[in-house]
Amino acid sequence: MGNDPIPEAPPKIALSLSGGGYRAAAFHLGVLSMLHRLDLLQHVRIISMVSGGSIIGGSYLVSLKRNFSFPDFYDEFYQKLRTVPVVALAMKEFGSNRKKLDGRVIRAFAAVFHREFAGEASFDLFWRDPAIHVREIIFNATEFQTGHAFRFRKSDNNRVRSGNKFFPVPQAVVRELRLGDVMAASACFPGGFEAMKFPEDFGIDPEDSNPDLEQKPVAFSIPVMDGGAFDNQGIESLLLTGNSGLEDTTMLLFSDAHPRMEALYSFPPPKPAPWLQRFTLGDLRLGLFLLFFLSLISIFIGIFLLGQGSATGLARGFAAISLLASISVCTGLVGFYWLLRKTLASIPILDRSMWTHFRGMPLFELVEMIRLRTTSLFALTSNVFMKRIRGLILNSLFRDERFINKIVPALIYDLISNRAHKFDAPGVEPSARLQDIARRANELPTTLWFDREEQLQDAIICGQATACYNLLKHLKHLEMLGLLDSSLEKVKPMTEDLYNQLQENPSSLLKFKSPGKP
Repeated sequence: MGNDPIPEAPPKIALSLSGGGYRAAAFHLGVLSMLHRLDLLQHVRIISMVSGGSIIGGSYLVSLKRNFSFPDFYDEFYQKLRTVPVVALAMKEFGSNRKKLDGRVIRAFAAVFHREFAGEASFDLFWRDPAIHVREIIFNATEFQTGHAFRFRKSDNNRVRSGNKFFPVPQAVVRELRLGDVMAASACFPGGFEAMKFPEDFGIDPEDSNPDLEQKPVAFSIPVMDGGAFDNQGIESLLLTGNSGLEDTTMLLFSDAHPRMEALYSFPPPKPAPWLQRFTLGDLRLGLFLLFFLSLISIFIGIFLLGQGSATGLARGFAAISLLASISVCTGLVGFYWLLRKTLASIPILDRSMWTHFRGMPLFELVEMIRLRTTSLFALTSNVFMKRIRGLILNSLFRDERFINKIVPALIYDLISNRAHKFDAPGVEPSARLQDIARRANELPTTLWFDREEQLQDAIICGQATACYNLLKHLKHLEMLGLLDSSLEKVKPMTEDLYNQLQENPSSLLKFKSPGKP
């Protein structure tokens, strides 16, 4: 008995799924399908999700709890990404229930997410039988009260709570939440959506005195929005899992669909219309005064015609419409002039004499001034800030001694990045076809739809090939260091076979030939 071999310990994988709308959801679907084909998906123990990653991650977890096979989940989710008009359904929901939704579009999207992607499940589903291989579940959002991460969690550790240190949310409250609302909170990016109100928008009354609850979740509404505003990769949540089981992780794989841009900002080429080049701010001011006086004249004419008893019904109707339109124009111009005067008065260094310096400015220059400021602000918030945050978090990850020789990145641009090809092994450099597909996937916008099915397929194939490529690099690196244990050693030939298959025919793994088989 003493000479019996030690049982092989299965690998233990931590996985994060980044934000990025449908581009991210499809890319992650490719990553998950590759992990499944390599018999690694069943060993994912911890999963952290953000925005688009929350949509696919939540859908996958629901399928596990309902005993779906992965091929069945893959086919169903593929069809939903291809055919379900999420935006149109949300607009229909909003139009039908605008008052009930408090006039906020994000709640309409939450209802659609709940039906289409969450299977109308509550968060309590993750505590019910049957048990699944994922033991630690984290949906990432950001609360805009203090500017910190706000997490919805299921953990085997009963001491782990959702929310954050400022607004801790007890497990009993989290279990009551609709999963679709949690997905929406993770995905409602600023500028595109309003904030979700926690806890009201999640079906929880902040004044609830239910004795079954450990405590009231909060004393007032907390604005909760896109997890990508704080950490678009969901990596920090993994780093903070601590005693929840991260210490003995075999592999930490982060699937990142954030696109690589050649330039974060470039000057928009000025394209003024010819007539804009001839007209100045002085001309615009004169035109607005003329419009105001013409509207006043139209008001008097309309009142005169309505007072004529001999006027026909058609003439009186036309006069009424003209009168209303003229009153609206005059009111708008007076309001604009008052607002402009009030704004200028709040800046001490400006006075009426400043007008002489600007009255000769061409209108197209004013348009360019506004456009340059708008585009630079957008680049700052959506690219520069996010790149800085991403860099800080990745630096923390790669410097963490717990994860030396355990990190497997899967970045959507890896196959087209020059740095990714600096790996001396025959046949590992991506084929020209794979690089073209990755380039197209990297250029997909962050939306909740695909214009063509080919875009969906490009993102999935890119996810499959990127995961396979980086796993192969990782396994060869471990083999070179003599650290490739038996649990991963058998994965290496499978990874090589699937990568060669993708090299020859990138679309060869888009379908499952039979349940559970590549």
